[in-house]
Amino acid sequence: MQPQIIQHPLSAIFFLFLCLAVQFTGIASLVYPTESATAAALDPARPSTQKTPSRVNATRASLMPATIQNFRVMTNPEKTRLVIDLDRHTKVIAGRAQHPSRIVIALPNTAMSQSARMKVENGTVPSEFVVTQSVAPAVAVVIPATAFRSYKQFTLSNPPRLVVDLSPPIDSRRSSIADAQDALSPAGSPALQPVAPPAKGYRTIVIDPVHGGKDLGVRGLRLT
Repeated sequence: MQPQIIQHPLSAIFFLFLCLAVQFTGIASLVYPTESATAAALDPARPSTQKTPSRVNATRASLMPATIQNFRVMTNPEKTRLVIDLDRHTKVIAGRAQHPSRIVIALPNTAMSQSARMKVENGTVPSEFVVTQSVAPAVAVVIPATAFRSYKQFTLSNPPRLVVDLSPPIDSRRSSIADAQDALSPAGSPALQPVAPPAKGYRTIVIDPVHGGKDLGVRGLRLT
């Protein structure tokens, strides 16, 4: 069986141009490779130049740990407030832990300044707040459940700071009020007691003499 020969001249010319185009495309891809292909061939360890969407949006400042610059304490019979001054806002994680029961407030990627660390070491921070720093760095504020009746924590701006309020237990609150009352009274002075009037064995009668004229003096119950 002989192959069929294309008789129409235009069809033969079109077929010839199609074959030449296919061959030229293959040769061009071999002779003139793309820039990315050339770079990959010359340096296989070179990363790809194609851009992929980045999921990490972090600056150099955000990677640096936040700094606790100061601890401030305010107390009264109703509550104890601890203010933690920061150089910038940072993440705060608060939760309750058991055995023993306590509140843990964690500040990851945070470190204490030298002056803030000194206030923790010299007892400026009340004993209700146990402040520690790990090597990570991270700072944790632990509050035993026996040290408060209720608590709340919140953050403020300008300047950035974390505020922790503790309401003391009922027994501690009563003793604090009693101590405050004792402090207001003079030291060593006995409490004042009402004094009963002295008893008399007789009656005292006061007579108002008439002055005379139009001044009749004081009138009694019977107008005399």
